[in-house]
Amino acid sequence: MDNDVKGYEKILMSLAESVASRVDGVAYVGIPAKGLFGRPKRKRGVSVELLDDKLVYNLSICIDNGYIVKEIAYEIQQRVKKEVEAATNFKVKRVNVNIVDVDTGENLAYKH
Repeated sequence: MDNDVKGYEKILMSLAESVASRVDGVAYVGIPAKGLFGRPKRKRGVSVELLDDKLVYNLSICIDNGYIVKEIAYEIQQRVKKEVEAATNFKVKRVNVNIVDVDTGENLAYKH
């Protein structure tokens, strides 16, 4: 990551994670994983890099059952771009949204 962005990386990732988690139908932002002794936990689901002087986000999302993937992904892309650009001096080139899981309500241990 470029030196101008490096110091802000955690803040930029937290901002995008916060925005995405407020979209209706998003169960959580993160990647399901097994923790110590097989307990459920989540890996961070956001990364950011600088490309052509603009930010590129990659978000891994678990959605709630019954929502339309395409609509949720589009809403996340629009909101993250709008809110990051409004809150910072950075422009957003792209927001890649990867749906990694669907919360059927059976595995509530991954929830916040």
